Amino acid sequence: MGLSIVGTLYGVQDIDSLIKPVSDLLKNQDIDRKIKLPTDILKRILRDKKTLLLCPLCKSRLESNVADLPERERDSVWQPEWRTAKRAEGEDKSIQIMHLKPLIESAIIHTAENVRYGHRWCNVSMTDHSIDETLDFMEHVVEVHGRCKK
Repeated sequence: MGLSIVGTLYGVQDIDSLIKPVSDLLKNQDIDRKIKLPTDILKRILRDKKTLLLCPLCKSRLESNVADLPERERDSVWQPEWRTAKRAEGEDKSIQIMHLKPLIESAIIHTAENVRYGHRWCNVSMTDHSIDETLDFMEHVVEVHGRCKK
């Protein structure tokens, strides 16, 4: 997830150039040495590194707008100066942590293999469903509205 954010915030196209500096940074952190990073999962993820820079649902780069759609204009809203502004968190393209498969109370799936960064809109649209279930739903909606472009 760190590679996703660094690649997105600094516009890095080649994620390979990030692996060593980010790894070195993490190795030098004062973290609990009992924590074992899931190296087998990390190896699988790093095989398809470019996906770390993409939203898992719409497959657009994390710093771009959702599904590369035009950005919408939001009306300004008054709020008192003393109140913390969180408006940017509500933007469609804001980045949020999302799960590729929904969390299950009785299972440990909040893992490196299941957690990614994605657009807020994409995350909200998935609710408590997997990417496959969400895509099936979206396909159905497109078909019943006669908007299928195939």
